[in-house]
Amino acid sequence: YWRERRRAVRQQTYSGTVASPQDTTDVQQARSAPGCTMLVAPTFSEAFKLEYSIHRLSRLLRVDVELVFRPDLDAAYLQDPRGAAAGVSKEAFLQEHLLAVPTWQPSERDLSEISFDVNEERKGLLANFDRWAKAVRPRLNNWSDCSCPMEGNARFGTSTSTIYNELEGLTQLLRYDSIPVGCCGIVLHPKWQRRAYPVTFFTLAPPDVLVSVLAALEAENATVSKRL
Repeated sequence: YWRERRRAVRQQTYSGTVASPQDTTDVQQARSAPGCTMLVAPTFSEAFKLEYSIHRLSRLLRVDVELVFRPDLDAAYLQDPRGAAAGVSKEAFLQEHLLAVPTWQPSERDLSEISFDVNEERKGLLANFDRWAKAVRPRLNNWSDCSCPMEGNARFGTSTSTIYNELEGLTQLLRYDSIPVGCCGIVLHPKWQRRAYPVTFFTLAPPDVLVSVLAALEAENATVSKRL
């Protein structure tokens, strides 16, 4: 079962897409599902060639995420001064502070296809996402992780037997169209369609801190690029 589930998650992950913040039509399409709140509309990072948006999660989506990252979220709840120490329940803590950051990278190929070249491009896109995540995570003084595109569980932290459903998460957060492909489905980017690679990042960092970190990274990399 898990092998088939992972295969389905891989196919879901390899095709999906997000909107460009400069395109009003795309932003209008990127409305979150009931219970999900978009805090930052899709924004493209020129430094990392990666697009992201920031969201609060619905109750049902929070439950799914909590199962995937439970050991580390339990620890964060106990250690974070906004959590157990403040006398709030874990559910209330996650409702208030858990954020989802869907990221997308445009690709040259249709990532729903299966070929050596497509697999190689996927590897390169995952490596670029890791570069972005490893630049962001140390700057956040709060828990963060992401769903592994290959397995569907925690990429950086403690893995559990629960797999994050990227397709369901993306459609809830962004309300983009999806189509069935094989045994699962893919989310269609309103601009890039199937030529995109999504990975969802999660954090307990305050939204303003997260936005500041992302802006600082963009500015720093822009400065480095000019020097080169």
